[in-house]
Amino acid sequence: MRPVFLKSQLYALIEDRTFVDKHLAQWQNASKVRLLKLEDQTDESVAFMLAEDYQEAFHDTFSSDDILALCKRFCCFCLDENRHLSATKENILKHFSDKEISLLVQVGALTIRSVGVWWISSPVLGRFLRAYKAGQRELLAMLRRKRFKEALLSVGDGRYASFSYHIVMPRFARCIFLLCSEFRS
Repeated sequence: MRPVFLKSQLYALIEDRTFVDKHLAQWQNASKVRLLKLEDQTDESVAFMLAEDYQEAFHDTFSSDDILALCKRFCCFCLDENRHLSATKENILKHFSDKEISLLVQVGALTIRSVGVWWISSPVLGRFLRAYKAGQRELLAMLRRKRFKEALLSVGDGRYASFSYHIVMPRFARCIFLLCSEFRS
């Protein structure tokens, strides 16, 4: 699965929230990242993916040439033209037909926000959110059982599959390092 980061994770690494928001907006305007709205019953937060990972998530998920061509057009639309978290019916109908919009909803590229408005999404967000919430529950349950409410990083190295979203794993460490170093420079 392609890396998905929560804005709150970046806030935990870099103290200045205004600085983080400013740089994320600059990156989004430069088409380096794609901001995504996570809607859950308990948590409404913003996630982001690097632009390359956002595009490759569609290639990893689908094999049909028709769907991939539509997803490629959608990625170009999202990264270059519509940088908002959502898309309105008027805006999206300029680029896609009703049938294509329905297909984008089915493949997870769009989620319904309200009548005529969709959240921009990614096909990996559902899996990420399930694993993230499961990891959160496992982590809290593990800490409740501990006497001093602390745990070693090595505890999560394979024992809990979804626990890895709460710990910087080697595969994601490079992305986090690049993000933080660019923010600090």
